[in-house]
Amino acid sequence: MIANNITPNAHTFIHKLSNISSFDTNAIEKIKQIHSQITQHNVKPDLILFNSLIQMYSNYGEPNKSIEIFWSMYKKKVKPDEITFLNILSAVSNIGGKALVTGRYVHNEIRQQKLESEVKLINALIQMYEKCGEPNTAVQVFDHMIANKSTPDEITFLNILAAISLLGPKALDKGKKIHLEITKNELDSDVRVISSLIQMYNHCNAPQTAIKLYEQMIANNITPTERTFTNVLAAICTTGHTGLEKGKKIHQQITQHSLDSNTIILSSLIQMYEKCGEPNKSIEVYDYMIANNITPTEITYINVLSTISSLGPAALEKGKQIHSQITQHNFDTNLEVTNMLIQMYEKCGEPNTAVQVFDHMIANKSTPDEITFLNILAAISLLGPKALDKGKKIHLEITKNELDSDVRVISSLIQMYNHCNAPQTAIKLYEQMIANNITPTERTFTNVLAAICTTGHTGLEKGKKIHQQITQHSLDSNTIILSSLIQMYEK
Repeated sequence: MIANNITPNAHTFIHKLSNISSFDTNAIEKIKQIHSQITQHNVKPDLILFNSLIQMYSNYGEPNKSIEIFWSMYKKKVKPDEITFLNILSAVSNIGGKALVTGRYVHNEIRQQKLESEVKLINALIQMYEKCGEPNTAVQVFDHMIANKSTPDEITFLNILAAISLLGPKALDKGKKIHLEITKNELDSDVRVISSLIQMYNHCNAPQTAIKLYEQMIANNITPTERTFTNVLAAICTTGHTGLEKGKKIHQQITQHSLDSNTIILSSLIQMYEKCGEPNKSIEVYDYMIANNITPTEITYINVLSTISSLGPAALEKGKQIHSQITQHNFDTNLEVTNMLIQMYEKCGEPNTAVQVFDHMIANKSTPDEITFLNILAAISLLGPKALDKGKKIHLEITKNELDSDVRVISSLIQMYNHCNAPQTAIKLYEQMIANNITPTERTFTNVLAAICTTGHTGLEKGKKIHQQITQHSLDSNTIILSSLIQMYEK
C-alpha cells in the first residue's frame, strides 16, 4: 500500500502491528519502523492505534517508549480508555519506581473516569504499586476494592500477596486476613494462589505455616509447580537443620513429579541442603546437574559457591573445578557470580586467587558493588602487611565507585588496614567517619578497637574516647563490643 503511494490510515498500521509475531527476533525494529511510518504519513490520531503501540512497546522491552506515547495522546486530544490504562500500567510495572509518577497519574485518571470497580484495572494498579516499591499503596487499593464489594479474582490475590511479601513480618496479620478472603472466594485450591501464599508466609517470618500449607496441598492431591517447590524450599532454608528431613521428602516429591531436571528447582535444592547443614549433599545435586547436562544458571553458581565457602579449604579443589565451569558457561563476567568467587577463594584460604578474580573483573571494566569490596577486603586482610599497597589501590576504587561512605565498607577498610599493619590509618578512617556523621556499627567498633590494641599505651586516650562513643550509640551492653573493650584496656 505504501509502495503504491496509497495513503495508509490507522487501520493499516493496526493490522501491521497485529501481524508481528512474538517469535520474531526483529520485532522491536519492526515496531519502530511502523511507528516511524505513522509519523511520516501524519496518520490521524486514533485510540486503538495508540493502544496497540503502547502495548507493543511494553511487551517487547521498551516500556519507556510506551509512556512517551501515552503522554502524546493527551497532546493530540485522544482520550484514553480502559485498554489504554491496562497497557500503560503494565509498562509502568515493567519500569518500576522510576515510572511511579505516571502510575499515580493513571490511577487518578481511572478515578476521574469512574473505572475504579473494574477488576482488571484494580489488579493492574495493585501490581503497579508493588512493582514500583509501594506495597502499602497496593494494600490500600485492595482494601478499597473489598470495601466496595468488588469480587477479587486469582490475579488480584497473586498481586496483593506479592505486595504483602514485600512488606515482610509486619504484614503477617494482613496476610492472614487475605488468606481468609482467598478461602471465602474459593480460590484456596488454586495452585498459583497456594504457591503465592507459601511465599508470603515465608517472607512474613512464618516458614512453618508456609510448609504446613504445602503439606496440606499435597494431602489434597493438588499438583505442585516449579514455583511451589522453589517457594517451599525457601521456607525450609529458614528453618535450618530442623528442616532437613522435610527438605529431603520434598526432594523425593520433586523427583516423583518429574521436575528433577528443572534448573531453577535444582538450584533451590542446592541452597536448601547447604542451609540445612548438608553441604556435601548440596554439591551432589550440583554434580547431578553437570552429569546430566542440565545447564546451570547464575543462581545455581551463586548457591553452590556459597556451599563451597561454607566448607572452607577442604573444598578448594571443587571450588576451582566450578570456577572452570563458570568460565565455560560465560558467567565469569556476572557481578554476583564474581562476588561469590572472590568470597569462595577467601574462605578456602586462597586470598591471592581472590585478588586475581577481582583484578580480572576490573580489567574487564565490570563495575564492582558493595559486596565485591566487602569480599576482596576480607581477602586482603588475610594476606596481611605484604598486601597493604593493594589494599590502598582497592580503597581508591571504593572512592571512585562512591562507596566510601558505606558503613559496612568502611568497617572492612578499618579491618584491612589494621591487618596490613597500618593501625593508625585504620583509626584515622574511623575518626573521619565519625566526623562525617556516619553511624558506626558493632563491627566498626570491634575493628577499630582491634586497631587501638596494636598501638599499646599510646592509644589509650583514643580508646577511652571510643568507649564514650559506644555508650552514646547505646552499644555498651553489646557482649562482643564489651569483650573488645576489655581486650583494648588490657593491651
